[in-house]
Amino acid sequence: MRLAFQPDEQQTSRLDSLRARLDGLIEVGSWECEDVLEHDYRMADTVDCIIYYVTGYLCRNIGKKTVCATCRDGLIKQTGFCGIPEADLVNCKTRGKLIHLNLNIYYLLKATEKEFAKQPSDNCVYNKTLDHVLLTYLFMFSCSLHKADVMAKVLHYYICMRMRQHCKQQRQKEAKKSQEMRKRSKLVRVALCFTVTFLLLPESLLQLLGLVRFQTTLSCLAAWLGYVHLESRHCHIY
Repeated sequence: MRLAFQPDEQQTSRLDSLRARLDGLIEVGSWECEDVLEHDYRMADTVDCIIYYVTGYLCRNIGKKTVCATCRDGLIKQTGFCGIPEADLVNCKTRGKLIHLNLNIYYLLKATEKEFAKQPSDNCVYNKTLDHVLLTYLFMFSCSLHKADVMAKVLHYYICMRMRQHCKQQRQKEAKKSQEMRKRSKLVRVALCFTVTFLLLPESLLQLLGLVRFQTTLSCLAAWLGYVHLESRHCHIY
């Protein structure tokens, strides 16, 4: 995820464009921390816990580069323990240093993740996700001066992080599939060699062993294995 925070000309251009689109869409509102009930019996989905955890990391990195105290307060809620179900993963891993983000940021990126997950392999997933979120989600941020800049960074870095993560997962799946095809191809080659060797035995020896009918069966098997071997090589190439 750290790669998402590296400076890049293309990222800078996208951020500038996103800031322009966000300017005017974000309402200035108070983002004070809401009181949390002593017991919250809702069961948080695993994905929600992961989004909450990753979003906290993202907000922390953006907050480090933000000098405005109002902006930092709009990104970060508290450290330590938080009682909402979505914070369970952070509560388990924290040693007093992990932050709990402002819930408005979490809800924004939860909506972003939901839209991104619909079309992660689309070549235009970045723009399509942004378009949908900008049209359907009501933005609120506490700092009127830097609202567009901060929210643009939040959306941009999260979507870029998810795109890199998705590409990595796809590469791992392809590598695993290729490895499995190589194993199958090797097994077919071994079985084919054994069958051909057996078929080349002298007929007299086969008669002596009473395996003439078995040889006929192996002939059919050899033809089938040859076909499977060709198909395996074809799949491996593609």
